[in-house]
Amino acid sequence: KDNLATGGTWTSAQFAGAFTDQGGTTTNITLRWEFSITGQNIPVTVNTPYSNLSFTNVIRVKQELRQLVGTSWALSAYLDCYYAKDKGLIKQDLYNNTGTKIYAQDVRHLWVF
Repeated sequence: KDNLATGGTWTSAQFAGAFTDQGGTTTNITLRWEFSITGQNIPVTVNTPYSNLSFTNVIRVKQELRQLVGTSWALSAYLDCYYAKDKGLIKQDLYNNTGTKIYAQDVRHLWVF
């Protein structure tokens, strides 16, 4: 949705299925993604094994995974995703529902054909 301004939002269709936790208990859950543009035309530098890569015109998208609990959509986790113009996804950070960073992934190799 690179045609949206900062603050623009959209939501996926909901999806449902069985989920088995680490203890072996299975329950049915309903999820959906909520997206928002949190920045446009921002500079971002990512670290690769070979050098740092700098990008301009980057769009930052917050991608929230929400679970239906009763009649409310509760935050389960979210991703901060960074998309460089004419390149695609260059950086992605995963956070839990309290805002603690769980995982960070920067682009390692980039070939544009």
